[in-house]
Amino acid sequence: MKHDRVAWGAKAIGEVIGRTARQTHWLLEQGSIKAARKTSPEKKKSRWFASVAGLRRQFCPEDNAEGDGAEV
Repeated sequence: MKHDRVAWGAKAIGEVIGRTARQTHWLLEQGSIKAARKTSPEKKKSRWFASVAGLRRQFCPEDNAEGDGAEV
C-alpha cells in the first residue's frame, strides 16, 4: 500500500496549490478543493487536511501527464 503525503491546514494546502492561506481557506469553505476534508466537520476546532497527490491532480494537471510521481 502506498502512503501519500498529507498537507495539514489551509497554509500547507495553499503552498501546494500556489495560493495564500486566506485564498485557500475561502476555497476550502466553498467546497472547491475536492481532495480536502475536515478532521471533525461538526466541531468548531477541526482542521483541514488533503492528500498532496489529490491536490496535484486537481490543480496541476500538467504534472499528471508525466506520471512520474515526483514530489512537490
